Amino acid sequence: MAEALVFHSAYDPPEPWKAALEAELPELEFRLSHEIGDPADVRYALIWKPPAGFLSFFPNLQLVVNLGAGVDALLSRHDIPDIPVTRICDPDMSRMMASFVLFAVLRHARDIPVFERAQRERHWTFLPPRSAEDIRVGILGLGELGTAAAAELVRHGFRVQGWSRTQKDLPGIDCASGMDALPDFLATSEILVVMLPLTDQTRHLLDAERLAMLPKGAKF
Repeated sequence: MAEALVFHSAYDPPEPWKAALEAELPELEFRLSHEIGDPADVRYALIWKPPAGFLSFFPNLQLVVNLGAGVDALLSRHDIPDIPVTRICDPDMSRMMASFVLFAVLRHARDIPVFERAQRERHWTFLPPRSAEDIRVGILGLGELGTAAAAELVRHGFRVQGWSRTQKDLPGIDCASGMDALPDFLATSEILVVMLPLTDQTRHLLDAERLAMLPKGAKF
């Protein structure tokens, strides 16, 4: 019986993955989701947001690999058998996310929305700039991407604190963990960045009551 991997993504081209896998695993057949052949041959799935029920077609599936760091969409599915599920985290992905978080934080730290509004209203305004070291940024979620974003903010001089379910020890970051620590974490986060996946454990973690714990004027 052949041993195959099925690839599905509406966003990622399959050719680079096919070439890389064939170079390392020449005996593994690389199949696209619209050219599966015999579903019983498929042992591995390399996927990003396949349609509902997709994974239930493969009776011998042994491993699911998510084409990205976020597994939110996978965890809410009902077609994944009791097999290992893993994800891809590469340095370029972490850099891209960290740079986006830095952009968003700088936008609020430098009061860019205020100046944009003044520009639309055609009047001059001025706000004294604050030093990055005087601004406390809270990172809610210290996984692979959250840690990269926090480190980038530290590199630019911000005071960074992070919260996670389990305790972390990260250089330059004031780390807190557990639900008991969440109120104090929120109360001292002038800019809050949410880097948590959407799971049963994180759904509704931030509700109106907890958002009200943020300092007056905090950015979210």
